[in-house]
Amino acid sequence: GDDRSGPPLVTSGLIDPGVCHWGDRPVTFAKQRYTAPRVALDELSPSMQRWAAQRLVPKILIANQTRTIEAVHDAAGEWLPMVPVITCVTDEPERVMRVLSSSSATEWVHRRAAGSGLGAGSVRLSPRLLASIPLPDR
Repeated sequence: GDDRSGPPLVTSGLIDPGVCHWGDRPVTFAKQRYTAPRVALDELSPSMQRWAAQRLVPKILIANQTRTIEAVHDAAGEWLPMVPVITCVTDEPERVMRVLSSSSATEWVHRRAAGSGLGAGSVRLSPRLLASIPLPDR
């Protein structure tokens, strides 16, 4: 909860293009509202602790079930994503962010997965779908 120490828990609703609203925008988790939810790592099972450790690295977090691709760079590697947030670990975060934030990437995804999300205009993203977006030359 809000009073714990530990890494911030980031939901899809906290991610906008290039921005994480953790601590600024409340979230609901397990039927409770939190302003700044954190994960108490020492209270997790050993397998969940391993899962968390793999994600506490520099990465890009991509919201799911959105109309456009909404991604944010966690350069410090300090946020934990909550399912269904997608994690992308890359050696080229600036390039990946540039591609994901482009209107052509959103159009490409919509052509391949239109109507797969919860709302009429939203898309259910997957790591495979995101990885298949054609990368322009540098």
